Amino acid sequence: VARTLLAFVYCNQKKFDKALPLLEEVIKRGDYHLEYSQATEYNNNAECILGYHIQTRSGEACHPCLDYKDVILTAAECLYHTGNTPKAKEYINQVCEHKNLTVDQSDVLKAIASLHYQINSPSYMNFIRRNGLGESFMGLSHDNLYQLLWPIPSSEMNLNPQMTQNPGY
Repeated sequence: VARTLLAFVYCNQKKFDKALPLLEEVIKRGDYHLEYSQATEYNNNAECILGYHIQTRSGEACHPCLDYKDVILTAAECLYHTGNTPKAKEYINQVCEHKNLTVDQSDVLKAIASLHYQINSPSYMNFIRRNGLGESFMGLSHDNLYQLLWPIPSSEMNLNPQMTQNPGY
């Protein structure tokens, strides 16, 4: 969990060269692996790094906070940014094979974005923001890119007068 979280922090700081070894260590250790399952199916299985259970009327559900699919896709992103596109495509292919998905790999970042979206990844929006894909992938106009951040609730703003609202809200 700690390696994965630190790697995600480094990615958000665009320090992909620091994130990659952490993600590769998680991959190399073999504690987790991709399951052959539906793209959005989530169980407490070998893909689950950190999740939480919710009791609902229809039964118990498990929701991901961190999962191995995110590790693989984030490693692919780091490889792309550090100049190893062939290895990035190998990771993309692994996710496609295990989740029965296909993506156009002519643009590696858009392929990763598409997979994040298709697997309902918890880190999808972080990926979109840090790679500047709000306009080209999500179709937001330049004036609406502020929507990539949530507004800070007014109750929180009232509790901390030094806090400022996210731009655009």
